[in-house]
Amino acid sequence: MPWRCTFACDNNCLHCASARKPPFPDEVNTLMAKRIVDQVYDFGASWLGISGGDPLRRKDLFEIAEYAKSVGLNVSIISDGRLMDEAVFENIIKNEIRVSISIDGSQASNDLVRGKGAYQSAVSAIERLSRERMLNCLVYTFANVSYSSTNINMEDITHVLDLAAEYNARWVIYHGFIPYSSKKEELKVSPSPQQYEWVFNKLFDLSSKYKGKPEINVYCPFFARVAKQRGLPDFDRWFNKFFLGRCFFGRFMSIAENGDIIPCSYNDTFRKIEFICHLCGNSPNLSSGWVCIGKFSAIQLGER
Repeated sequence: MPWRCTFACDNNCLHCASARKPPFPDEVNTLMAKRIVDQVYDFGASWLGISGGDPLRRKDLFEIAEYAKSVGLNVSIISDGRLMDEAVFENIIKNEIRVSISIDGSQASNDLVRGKGAYQSAVSAIERLSRERMLNCLVYTFANVSYSSTNINMEDITHVLDLAAEYNARWVIYHGFIPYSSKKEELKVSPSPQQYEWVFNKLFDLSSKYKGKPEINVYCPFFARVAKQRGLPDFDRWFNKFFLGRCFFGRFMSIAENGDIIPCSYNDTFRKIEFICHLCGNSPNLSSGWVCIGKFSAIQLGER
């Protein structure tokens, strides 16, 4: 179960809605976060995947993670590594937290997208996490820095694949850009259709080259069209059991920083109990599939 524990982040990544944003004023406190953990466990989930913003901006992150472990959940987080000091690593190791690291290319490209020093922080975190066997995935988001600079090129793509292979990351997950604004300046980072077509065909080719070490996954729906056209063997099984870019509506939900439920992995606009219950034709009820998501949102009512 994914939980975006805070919207806050100190960094200024070009492709991110949380860039240099403070926490939302209605983010749940520690007590309410632990109640979410209880409900996630009762719901039957085995993992709590904590994201942000930068989850390390929450001062109570490891108190919540430790509590999640105590009730029987596995815990993972995603970060770019810049806030990972010795105390953070000690808590990660102590609580056996699996960590994914965001890295968007080689040093030059990554630092243009994420800010100076981001690459070195990411690689240092990758090295340490790998030694401690806590490294999970590397996460790469496509972005155009300018008309002449982009991380949509073979050098950057294979650089991160090679890092993943060297340090035994499970997957490299390539993210398409998810628009978060209608402002032209912020939409400039979005890849063109031609760029997507080129890079998705290259990723398909690279999957054969790397042979699962690491696995390549793509968080963008229309990669499936490329895979289908290119004749991926056992396409249906790949699509339904592995591919992260498919539409999960009806089979996916995540939790926002204020306890709201987000039913779509690409759009968090619709998150009200009434909206979901209308789709399901039912009232909030833990035992009735999708409509159980009202359970989490109920904690918002005067209890924060």
